[in-house]
Amino acid sequence: MSKSPKKKSRHQTRTPISWHQKKGKVLQPPFARLGLRKVSWMNDRLPEMIWSAFLISALGRKAALKELRDFLRFVWENPDRESLHDCTLTGFANLEDSLRSAVIAYLCRSDLAKQALAPLLLFETLPARRTWQEKLQVETPDSSAPMVLAEALRPILFHQSQEATDCRWVRVMCAVFGRRTSIPAKELKLFNGYPHLGDQSQVRPAIRALEGAMSMGQEQDLTWPKAFWTKCWEKTPCMDLTPNAKPDSAPDAGTFLWDRSQKFVKNLKCTGKIPIRLQGLMRNMMPFLAWHSLPSG
Repeated sequence: MSKSPKKKSRHQTRTPISWHQKKGKVLQPPFARLGLRKVSWMNDRLPEMIWSAFLISALGRKAALKELRDFLRFVWENPDRESLHDCTLTGFANLEDSLRSAVIAYLCRSDLAKQALAPLLLFETLPARRTWQEKLQVETPDSSAPMVLAEALRPILFHQSQEATDCRWVRVMCAVFGRRTSIPAKELKLFNGYPHLGDQSQVRPAIRALEGAMSMGQEQDLTWPKAFWTKCWEKTPCMDLTPNAKPDSAPDAGTFLWDRSQKFVKNLKCTGKIPIRLQGLMRNMMPFLAWHSLPSG
């Protein structure tokens, strides 16, 4: 008995070669010609939203979400809300002087918020640093700031984490209120009610998808993100191991990270160049971070 021929799918699952365009020695698929560009939460957009991560880390998620919602209300009620569509650190710096001062003053209106946001001053190249310095009412952060920064970064490195989604939600809502992004009324209601309204297993991915799409069709100024990660290499520890700790006394994941970090530092000293991508190093760190986050005892 012969097998019946397989039915052809009505929908294309692959792009035919004939649809590609040859540019030099490279075949470019149709999607690549749409003008969209690759985007990275961790490398490019996380540094811009680190201010919201500081609030979440220092105040706790419940209190921080209230602060962030109050900030969104401030944006919505502001007569210049169309100018406030970009709530990134670079976006704040690009505002007209009086509006920039008002926005940063609002974020720093309480002592708790000032304490949470003070580690921003670790960075000499922080956009609008002088305004932040004035509103935070401190010249430099205290000695604990590098560890505070590390703790704020840890939960938002993964682009789908709850804390990263919270930061991305703020960015989306500012773009919506500033009329730079339009979404259907049903989704707007769900986003306004985040994180309590609707099925969050659907709402959270929708927020992340929209936030990522916002960056695909536009060029981003990467001056601050690049400076941020460069300073993080210099100012924050890679792991929570004491200088006298012996690698063979650490758990397997810690030993693995220890070995990788020593090779990295040796290569960096010899060549003066970073030999691997930051994202690759962070993937190597994940086993250690997972082990380190387990409760003791």
